[in-house]
Amino acid sequence: MKAIERRMNQNEMVKTINANFVEASLLAGETTLVASQLLATGTDKAVKTLAVATYPSLAEIAYVKGVTSAIQTQLDAKAAAATTPVISSGVIAPASTPAKVGNIYVDTVAGKLYFAKGTATSADWVIAN
Repeated sequence: MKAIERRMNQNEMVKTINANFVEASLLAGETTLVASQLLATGTDKAVKTLAVATYPSLAEIAYVKGVTSAIQTQLDAKAAAATTPVISSGVIAPASTPAKVGNIYVDTVAGKLYFAKGTATSADWVIAN
C-alpha cells in the first residue's frame, strides 16, 4: 500500500513540476502556446510553440514513433527493390503474366530471352533475340 501511495505522490509531484514549468515559461513572455503543437525553448529559455508550417506536427511525430533506423535508408531500399528487374527461367516460353515491367525471362531450352513490357497478360513478354 505504501508503494502505491509513494507512486501517487511522485505522479502528483511530476504534475506540479510540469504545471509550474509551463506557468513560469508563460510568465517569461510566451503567451501564445497553441494546443497540439510541439514545444521548444527559445534563446531566451522561454517555452514556445513550433509552427506546423516549419516543424512536424504531433501527428507526423506519431507516424515515426518507434522507428529504429533511418527512414531514408528504408525508403531507398524499397525504391531499389521496386526498380530491380527479376530474372527467371524455365524450359518453355513464359506462360504467366509478368509481375513487373522490365522483368526478364530466359527459355533455357530454346535459348530465347524475353522482357516484360507490361503486366496485363502473358502476351506482355516480348522476345529480345
